[in-house]
Amino acid sequence: MVVFNPNDEIHSLRCIPRRQCEVVILKLRNELKDTIETFEIPALEFGNYMVLEFEKVFVQGESSDIEIFDAIHEDELLYRGKSYATTQTDLENFKLTKGVLKL
Repeated sequence: MVVFNPNDEIHSLRCIPRRQCEVVILKLRNELKDTIETFEIPALEFGNYMVLEFEKVFVQGESSDIEIFDAIHEDELLYRGKSYATTQTDLENFKLTKGVLKL
């Protein structure tokens, strides 16, 4: 799971893709609203990782499905995962129960 800080406007996503490419399509599907935001952005290679930087305003508690596709071969899925937006800093010790954050 990727955690984004809703106080930031520019976000960095680091993942291990199925293969590297120069430009990708990032799709974020909001699970509650069932809406999809699409970004076409350059991918930076850092060892075996792919690093993507994009601009988006997240809402506290927002969860999304992440899909990254090759921009040239749009049907080729490179990465799939989930994201959650929180300002919580102690990420290892929090529990989410029925939408309530418990420490």
